[in-house]
Amino acid sequence: MIKDKDNDNKEFEERADYIDINNLINWTVDTPFYQKIQKKIIERGAKLIVGPRGTGKTHQFRYAYFNCLNSNTKPLPLYISFGKYYHLEPLLFKSANAITVFHTWILAKICLAVIDTSDALKNDISEIFSERDIELSEIKDFIENAERNLINTSNDQLISKISIQFVINLIENLIKKSKRKRCILLLDDAALTLTPDYMIEFFDVFRSLKTQYISPKASVYPGTTQYGPRFHIGQDAEEVLAWLNVEDENYSSFMSEILHKRLNISDLNNDIVELFKYASFGIPRAFITLLRAFIHSNGKTTQQKFNKVIENQKNLLEKEYLSLALKLPQYKSIIRIGYDFYENVISLVEEANKHNPSEKKIHIGILQDKSTPKTSRMIKFLVEAGLLYQIQSLSDGPDRIFDRYIPHYLFLLNAKVFTHTKGFNPKSMLDSISKKTDKRPIRKQYNTVLDKNVIENLKLDLPSCNNCGTERISEDQKFCHNCGAPLIGQSTFETTLKTKITDLPLPKWQIDVILRDTNLKTIEDIYSSQNLAKDLKNAKGIGKVRTTNIDKLVKELIDEFLA
Repeated sequence: MIKDKDNDNKEFEERADYIDINNLINWTVDTPFYQKIQKKIIERGAKLIVGPRGTGKTHQFRYAYFNCLNSNTKPLPLYISFGKYYHLEPLLFKSANAITVFHTWILAKICLAVIDTSDALKNDISEIFSERDIELSEIKDFIENAERNLINTSNDQLISKISIQFVINLIENLIKKSKRKRCILLLDDAALTLTPDYMIEFFDVFRSLKTQYISPKASVYPGTTQYGPRFHIGQDAEEVLAWLNVEDENYSSFMSEILHKRLNISDLNNDIVELFKYASFGIPRAFITLLRAFIHSNGKTTQQKFNKVIENQKNLLEKEYLSLALKLPQYKSIIRIGYDFYENVISLVEEANKHNPSEKKIHIGILQDKSTPKTSRMIKFLVEAGLLYQIQSLSDGPDRIFDRYIPHYLFLLNAKVFTHTKGFNPKSMLDSISKKTDKRPIRKQYNTVLDKNVIENLKLDLPSCNNCGTERISEDQKFCHNCGAPLIGQSTFETTLKTKITDLPLPKWQIDVILRDTNLKTIEDIYSSQNLAKDLKNAKGIGKVRTTNIDKLVKELIDEFLA
């Protein structure tokens, strides 16, 4: 049960962006895994903090920021979130200088972070801006207008004033004034998956900001982040995995620390908690979500409550993954076929564990096949969504390299892979999970997991030529290869605004209530609402407190959905 019901269940807040800094510090787990990531964030050199949504990348960055801010012996910290990048995506189809605007938007946001940190440290750097005739209001105005696609003549002036060198000089000036030795530049939400053109530009800026005194760090997703031809992992930045392997020997203790520090609950069956640890698959946010759902479940028995929570979360994860097709319509077929592939992987693991009493056979090995590059893209989407955890590849002879993956444990629990007794027996399930892992993966080829014809026919879903209707050949094609007419692109952001609320990864009861009792039908309705809380007020069963919570939740979900 929850001990304190008067705190509005603040301990269940899932996004680090919205956690009070005091709570964030108090709830931070002090484990070797967490300490290792903090060390990488604070030390010299460019780093990429890699993990799917919910692994705690923002938490890590915000903790490092406040930790360094309050210690003169630590580097000067600057924290910037680029979560609103998708608001600039329509400019790619409306403005000839979209990349230039985006470039300046990055630098302008860093300038604001410099100002915020200098104010916090009570340092005055106004003379640096005065020398370039830059006003704070001018920077804020540019950012606001860029995110509204309303760049005007006065905004254009800032583009000529702010350069990478100006930002480097600005940061180094603050380093000196604050009497620090160097700076860590914490660039959060940097996996700009909706806009590959912007992503490439972003990492060009990232690379250019790296100096002897400035160490940029960026949080990115695994699998699909595109760094561009001029950015080389290992040379330009080191990857740091922020996603703890569910099979790590310290996994359970890491999750226990989250429970101890973060969640003020008691009287919960230890075996159930342990199962939810594995069902969260290394995602702290998912662990919090599962426990909250179980505590508030109206099931009559523990078994009913547990099964319902697992089934609901499985459906939500499926919906989240398939929603990638709404944001990236050119990959719609690949994403949908990818889920068929994933379901077959779960079935293969289920079958492999039916007659394996002494070990658990969880790892799936897929033979590398360079002849079908779209299969690699298919797998990367599953990794980005957190449904597959990639581990070290396995060589089985010349030209026989198997890429190895661990499928999400929640899907394995849902498929009864760890259930070997009649009835509901959490202890037996945990015993099965705790078995030694058979290191020999289930070896498969793409065309043995899916039908050969399906694999061979994987294709991009590209819009046809507006002039003659001929299908495009590639994503980068600028002119129709049949009639020569310019190929007009379409804004993913503007298209995504048309997404229906029913397609969002929201709990079903919330969708039903919103559709029944309000006029909100699409994402665009939510974004254009002048007072979302007021619009939700008429929804039956949603009181004043819950209205505020749903208002906040829906906005957060939309932001994350589009990220």
